[in-house]
Amino acid sequence: MMRFFAAFLLIGGISLAGSDGPLFPWLNLFGVGLIWTVALILRRMPLEEN
Repeated sequence: MMRFFAAFLLIGGISLAGSDGPLFPWLNLFGVGLIWTVALILRRMPLEEN
């Protein structure tokens, strides 16, 4: 479940980071922040052992 949440955050972060920069630069920064959040979530997520 957490991986799906991380995937949705990553997609949202990429779409915001690629949005209109000169008019709304805070959206780009928010997108980069979401990408960093996903990286931290995935880094702290334990590996599943099957």
